[in-house]
Amino acid sequence: MKHTMFIVPYWKYSLKNWSKTKKEIKNIIKQYPYISSKNQNFLSNRARTTPEFIEEVARILENSLQEFAQEVKQNFKITSAWAAAYKKGMDHLLHNHSKSLFTCIVYVDFDPKFHQGTAFKQPFDQFDSGNVCFIVPEIKEGDMLIVPSNIEHYGPVNKSTTIKTILAFDLNFYDK
Repeated sequence: MKHTMFIVPYWKYSLKNWSKTKKEIKNIIKQYPYISSKNQNFLSNRARTTPEFIEEVARILENSLQEFAQEVKQNFKITSAWAAAYKKGMDHLLHNHSKSLFTCIVYVDFDPKFHQGTAFKQPFDQFDSGNVCFIVPEIKEGDMLIVPSNIEHYGPVNKSTTIKTILAFDLNFYDK
């Protein structure tokens, strides 16, 4: 009889009042502009974010994060937050955020006609073929994905002139 040995969960929430939430996110991103780095093929404000940026992200996403906290019965704290933009030809190589428990991605500017969602690498090869397997969850603009931080993932190449923007952050447990 077949049994399942491993399951890797992820959570997806569609953010409420998306048009208002998107404006708030775009406003905080504007305060912390993107920079280009020779070591990466995307734009990011990660080097410029501050504790105030993290506080604003927590405030804007408070309801959805509270929903997640209730579902997993844990309290969380955002430990780092940043935004990234992908112009035509830009991508983000395979990586993980293993210093945290969970990584969150909010799709701020995302059009499924032009963009692909984040691809997540299964943490073990296919048992029958030995092949590596990637999963791309179905998402839309205004969705927030929460995944275990040790799961490797990448942002596929943006083949469009339409910029793709994400807001991302890492979470850890904390006691109240």
